[in-house]
Amino acid sequence: MKLARRLPVVIYRWTVIFLAFWFVSYLLPMLDLDMTGHMFFLLTLGIVAEWFAVSFPQGQLAATFSVIFASYLIFGSAGAVWITAWSCLMGQALARSNSLPTVLFNASQYVVAIAGADFLYMYLGGSLDERLAWGNILPLTVFVLACFAINQLLIYLYLLPDRKNNPLVFW
Repeated sequence: MKLARRLPVVIYRWTVIFLAFWFVSYLLPMLDLDMTGHMFFLLTLGIVAEWFAVSFPQGQLAATFSVIFASYLIFGSAGAVWITAWSCLMGQALARSNSLPTVLFNASQYVVAIAGADFLYMYLGGSLDERLAWGNILPLTVFVLACFAINQLLIYLYLLPDRKNNPLVFW
């Protein structure tokens, strides 16, 4: 791949990675460290979800969103970001032979997706105290849809330069 074509790809990937590192460091003081044992349990579930990913021709599908959503409901955005980032990093580092930039991007895409979805959740008036309340149905629905949409957009842009056919209808 020529350097002129490769440079925007490298810039995009590392921009997402650095943005995720900023989100992770910003949310660190908001972690409830009294819940560390519960966080380690969900971290373990996240690692297992990454290990048992199903491979497809265009990539892999893991059950990571179930851990994201459970973490978000229990610990909020800070816990969800930290648990998801570490479980993705550890799960992929131990179970797959991806390069370091790929593993970092995979963890970072989840962090950015959670942060974006949490912004929409808060914008729609989602409660911080009781996430599983009837009044939070709309904000939680938007959180789920936004998390999937942002994640898929980040993956789509990540894989876009390697597509030979029409990238708009690849799947």
